[in-house]
Formats: sequence, structure tokens, C-alpha cells
Amino acid sequence: MCNCKRFALEELHPRNFLFDYLYPEDFIRFQCIQSVFTYILWRSVWAICFIFMLILNGTISDYWTPPNYIHYQWFTYLTHWTSFLLAFVSTMDAICVIQIYLHRPDIVKGEFRQMPWYVKINWLCTTINSNLVLLVTLIHWIFVYKGERVSIFAVVTYGGTALYVTINALITSSPIRILHVVYPMVMVTMYAVTNFVYQEANLANSGASPKSYPGWRTYKDILSTDLVFVVGAGVVHMYLYTLYVIRLLVARAWCTNNRTFIYWQPLESCNTIRQDVRYTYLTAS
Repeated sequence: MCNCKRFALEELHPRNFLFDYLYPEDFIRFQCIQSVFTYILWRSVWAICFIFMLILNGTISDYWTPPNYIHYQWFTYLTHWTSFLLAFVSTMDAICVIQIYLHRPDIVKGEFRQMPWYVKINWLCTTINSNLVLLVTLIHWIFVYKGERVSIFAVVTYGGTALYVTINALITSSPIRILHVVYPMVMVTMYAVTNFVYQEANLANSGASPKSYPGWRTYKDILSTDLVFVVGAGVVHMYLYTLYVIRLLVARAWCTNNRTFIYWQPLESCNTIRQDVRYTYLTAS
């Protein structure tokens, strides 16, 4: 049964804008598989794949771009932003879990109740990256794609990466917070500013591609399109949060090794404050 009042008070508490969390071991394993080694393998393989994709994107992109492509226009494309972030974050994922596995047995055993600083940074970057990957996929298929033949590059960039993010959100045990929506929205706002600067300098898509993001013609169109992107980032985050809730419901019903009780964090004042809200909204009042 859902206790919606308790959920609203706890999940939407201002402290959840930050990245404090009582169970850092949730960032080094799957939701229903406790093997850290399997998780290391998962992270390492994808880190190698995305680094390889980034190298291809940056070094041999001339094979799938027009002859008049200008390389300093790289940052006019949100796709390129996500390619870099995907490689960076997947590498950070692998480094963090290997570091914890080798040097932090207390976290591996579930005995440490604070978030290491590097795990907090990784959580922030993952939140932004997952959102942007899905947002770029939506932008491409809704605004950019005009019915032409779909290349393998487009399938991987605007399909494969989104599938990875979705599966990752469903099978790993990392939490997702509603209030973290502000971080991908800030990142998209930064892209919108870059978009405007390139437009002012007459650099945006000037001969780089027969296609361009809609709105790169007038100031009004630029602002309205960028606003759609920012709002879209919020919608995508709600989608990811929905996947998180589905994951918890499935795990609570099917994973025998999954924790299903409610956790409390004692304070020095002898009062208690709930820090972990994974199952708050799944319990009866």
C-alpha cells in the first residue's frame, strides 16, 4: 500500500537535493545480484565500448559527415556532449567500483554508512548523463529525423545508448532522486547558452549538415527550442524515476536477498531521521 503523504514529506525533503545516502554499497552491485565482480565486469565492458565510440566520433567522423564539416562546431551538437559524458561517466563508474572493491571492504560488506566524495560525484554525473542520453534520443527522432535511411551510426547513437541507460536504471541498485532533476536541467541550460553563443558568432551548423536543430534561425525560435529542451530534461528525469520505482517494486516482490524494511539514521540528539526512502512509499502507514 502506498503512503503518499509520507512519501511526499521524505522524498521531496530539501536534503534530497544533495547526494547523502546511507548505503554506498548500492552503487557497486545490481539490484538483485550481489556479486561485485559481476558488476565490475558490467561497468568495465561498457566503459571500453563508450570510449571506443567517442574515439570514432572524434577522429573518423569525416566518414559520416559532409565534406564541409567544420570541427570547431563540435559543441553545437548535443549528441557530442552526450558522447563525451557517456564515455567519461562509464569510465568513472568502473574506476569507482574497482576502487571500492580493492580498498574499501567496509563498503563492500555493507558496514559503512556514509557516501565517499567520489561516489557522490559519480552519482551527480550519472544523473546528468542518463538524462541527456535519453533527451538526445527524443530530440533526434522527433525533431531531426525526416524519414531518411537510418545508418548504423544513428541506430547506435540514438537507440543503443538509450537502451543501455534504460536497462542500467532497471537492473542496478543505484537510487534516483526526484529533486536531482535540477542538475540535468542546468546542464541543458548550459547547452542552450552555448547554442546561443554559436548562433551569435555565425558558427552554428553553417554548412556542417543539411539538418539542424529546429529554431537555429531567429532569436525567438532559439529561445523556444531551448526551452523545450530544458523542459524535456525534466520529463526524462521523471521517466527515469518511474523506472526506479518499478525496479523497487519488482525487487521487493521477487528478489529474496533484497532489503524491504525501512531504515533510520540516529542523530546525536537521540532523535531519528529517515535518510533512505527506497521503500517508504511501498509500506503501509
